[in-house]
Amino acid sequence: MDVLRMGGVKRPGVGRPVISYGALSEVEQRVGAFLQWGKGELLFSVGVPKRGILVILLKRTEGLTLNFSVPAKQAAIKDVIQRIFENPKFGENICGMEHVSVALNPAKDAVARMMVESLVEGFGVVEEEQLMFVSYRAADGTGEG
Repeated sequence: MDVLRMGGVKRPGVGRPVISYGALSEVEQRVGAFLQWGKGELLFSVGVPKRGILVILLKRTEGLTLNFSVPAKQAAIKDVIQRIFENPKFGENICGMEHVSVALNPAKDAVARMMVESLVEGFGVVEEEQLMFVSYRAADGTGEG
């Protein structure tokens, strides 16, 4: 795995995740770069490992989705998610967590803003926390990388 220094955003090789660390203020730039990578099955995630927070952005030919889990008993988080996203789909309660999936419009500024808003308002992430960014490009047979 490649470990990147803060400020360096790199396109992942085919089938090889790229892991880097940074701050909340970098999310919008990194999402913008991710959405410009082109075709193929792509994954970008933002996590706070110390708190078990993981937000996953998937880009496929059929569209863009944002996926994450929220504590089933915390209605306040669910209210924030329903306010930020137009039609969030809440999955079944598994071990006290509900999986959320949201189909998104690929307008990069809106996607990035919604991710930051959900991290801040839904999960209470602050600028001082170290975030982990993971980018992944699935092998799609195009030879790109």
